Amino acid sequence: MSETPLFLKLRQTQFIEKNPFQKVFQDYWKEMIQTTLIIIPITTWTYLLYVYIPTYLKDIKQLNFTESFITVIFPLISTFFFLPLADFLSDQWGRRKALTLSLSALTTLTPLIFYLMAHSHHSLIVLCGIFASFMLSLSAAPGNVILVEFFPTKVRNTGAAISYSLISMFGGFTPLILTWLNHSTGNIWGPTCWVSLTGLVGIFTFNFTTSLKTKESLSNAI
Repeated sequence: MSETPLFLKLRQTQFIEKNPFQKVFQDYWKEMIQTTLIIIPITTWTYLLYVYIPTYLKDIKQLNFTESFITVIFPLISTFFFLPLADFLSDQWGRRKALTLSLSALTTLTPLIFYLMAHSHHSLIVLCGIFASFMLSLSAAPGNVILVEFFPTKVRNTGAAISYSLISMFGGFTPLILTWLNHSTGNIWGPTCWVSLTGLVGIFTFNFTTSLKTKESLSNAI
């Protein structure tokens, strides 16, 4: 793969950061926290939809393997078609509108999906899963772009890589956290509150930080 024009320009001017890892933690730790908080609800819902729900239905609700498998295979297949559509809509609407809309929809959908899981409405879980996969796609399309846009060219690869690693690590613990909350509270509201909270944090962080960046760019222009 060829390098981006911006990076090639930095190379020509010999302005490449010699220690980008240190630079990110030193000067761009706020951006790293912001991107992590924005993308966390996307990974939380990814692990909820594709890992936790089928395992929960099979081990806790005692559904057979085929029924549990269907809950994940249809949303996964639909994602293949939804992602190109989500990319198009994100370009048409703008990343801010697309991400805010999708995270808001997922946050609102959380209580319903946990209620359906608790009462084993299998067909409705599949339909909600397909809808959630569309909203996840609508989040992932602008989310991956935002992840790299927050960092300047000289530390972009390192900053995005560290943030993505933190996000993936957090998302990987989602099934464990949801299982613990389910056993600790004895009902669906513990896991529901956790997933909804990550969505609210993502929405607030994204809109707050993008508003700040807009004000900063306007003040710089003035």
